[in-house]
Amino acid sequence: MCGLAGIAWWQGGAPEGVETRVERMARSIRHRGPDSDGWIEADFARIAFKRLSIIDLATGDQPVSNESGSVQVFLNGEIYNHLELRGELERRGHQFRSRSDAEILPHLYEEHGIGFLSHLNGMFAICLCDHERRKLFLCRDRLGIKPFFYAERAGRLVFGSELKSILASGLVERELDESRILAFLNSFTCPAPHTMVRGVKKLLPGEFLEVGFDGAPRLTRYYRLPIPEHTSTGAPDLEELDSLLEDSVRRQLVADVPVGVSLSGGLDSSLLTLYAARQERSDLRLFTISFPSTPVEEIENARAVAARFEIEHVVLSATTDDFLAHAPRMVWFNDEPVADPAYYSAMKVAEAASAEVKVLLSGTGADELFAGYGHYTLTRKKELFAALPSFVQRSSLVRGLVRRPTEELDALCSYGRSSFAWHALAMSSLTPADRRTLEAHLPGSQDPHESLRAAFASNGSVHPLDQQLYADTVTYLPDQLLPVLDRSTMSASIEGRVPYLDHRLCEAALRIHGPYKLGAGVRFGSGRTPKALLRALAGELPPEVLRRKKVGFPNAVVEWLDSGLGECLPRILAARGSFAAEYLPGPWLSGLVRSRESMRANWRVLYSILVLQIWFELFLRLDLEEAPAVGLQELFPESSIG
Repeated sequence: MCGLAGIAWWQGGAPEGVETRVERMARSIRHRGPDSDGWIEADFARIAFKRLSIIDLATGDQPVSNESGSVQVFLNGEIYNHLELRGELERRGHQFRSRSDAEILPHLYEEHGIGFLSHLNGMFAICLCDHERRKLFLCRDRLGIKPFFYAERAGRLVFGSELKSILASGLVERELDESRILAFLNSFTCPAPHTMVRGVKKLLPGEFLEVGFDGAPRLTRYYRLPIPEHTSTGAPDLEELDSLLEDSVRRQLVADVPVGVSLSGGLDSSLLTLYAARQERSDLRLFTISFPSTPVEEIENARAVAARFEIEHVVLSATTDDFLAHAPRMVWFNDEPVADPAYYSAMKVAEAASAEVKVLLSGTGADELFAGYGHYTLTRKKELFAALPSFVQRSSLVRGLVRRPTEELDALCSYGRSSFAWHALAMSSLTPADRRTLEAHLPGSQDPHESLRAAFASNGSVHPLDQQLYADTVTYLPDQLLPVLDRSTMSASIEGRVPYLDHRLCEAALRIHGPYKLGAGVRFGSGRTPKALLRALAGELPPEVLRRKKVGFPNAVVEWLDSGLGECLPRILAARGSFAAEYLPGPWLSGLVRSRESMRANWRVLYSILVLQIWFELFLRLDLEEAPAVGLQELFPESSIG
């Protein structure tokens, strides 16, 4: 992985000091590519590049170009099928100067125009400069694995791999978009294409931006994850899944540097380890993180997997004190931001891994494609309630017998037609009452479920579970999970790869009828067995891994609240001029932190507020070129953290 940043213009000429501006933008993301620099200069753009060397360490610097130099390209990411494409291009007479995967891109563009994107298997943010046609193309991969930010200002386009690079240009105001606060607090993130900075946007997965110098930039969606009108109710083809996953892991293990796997001890990462072990890379390493509250069996499961395949295993211990000391640094690298508590754990794993590897495989995506979360299934009692006639569902007697919260029962009433209401409730950090309070305090707020609602509306004819899986794959993954992976690995200058998100595997998985993924009607599950299909592929794993219930990345927020963070958090949020004091309703905020019990009960929204407050201070009030070397106490002196 790498980082890129640039400025293009189509009217009014280059901004004053454009080279200095772009150099400063690139410095802000130098952690993404510490190995070498690159530069593209055109009469309509200046673009800088920071390279992390993974393929062709000696001659793979960027930009890469065609034979004449009329087309130049920067690639952030990897093209996994570059060898096949190189062979086809060589047969057509194209000549190459290096072994780099990036070098195929300008030649492929010569052959297919911007349609070259449909030939790629990989994760990428591509900047392609066509000097002869005076065009610039900014392109994001199909699933949104690699990020791309941009902002249009007065005939100029500012763009980069991270939000901080956009702000470093000095051409974009450091202004909070208040309409996005509610969505962020509800969902841990700001749904695409928007960001928390007014006027700064993200390219959507499978989208490119064409900057022609005869008018404003044009957005085009070149790929959407296919939505089968009806998922197949035939038995799933396990051989196809096995072949696709093995091929994806094989391709993503290719690197001229050491490779590792982030191993939690759960099914997803353990299965990746199984497939990786078959490739017999002698430099493969496994990395696991442990907090004081991490169950012993998790670490033992990870050790059992490592022992089963005889792979070197590193277990990293982290403490709650680390968070208080490193929270500002964490949020600076987090960038956009994303308030996923797993980010801290992922960042610690990446830091440990960076001492030994430069590529780290992650199990991200398996839960969304193969039904790994608890809210993808209903208990028997909830199933029965959802199947009742609507007049019975409204009966106070029936609701009294079911004994579930009102908002949960209301969501189940429409489950037979659409699982949207149920899914939106499960994905919300705010209660309906919290949401009403904030909507009244923040008029003009974006609907926090706008993108989720659109995803459900686009696939309303399939099974409710298939609706959920598709919606999470096109919203939750690119909005939250993939940014966590990108920024945590890039903070340590290593590359994160996601074998489950090979687009061929994603398309095959979404064609499978949802209930089969829970084992319905087949030999390897009960109909309520999360990721039953993956379990069917995992026969070589230790049996304790297959029995383990999903735990997820370690989350120590409640531990932090029970220790030093709980003592200082009320003072941090109440500080005069702070984000929380300025934008959130005081009585509501006071209620969240009135006691330790209240803080534990509301840890999700409190963590979101804290992350947003730190981000607000670092990104909108300060102007930093590098990660801050201060803890929460120094950033918020009034908090008096002891």
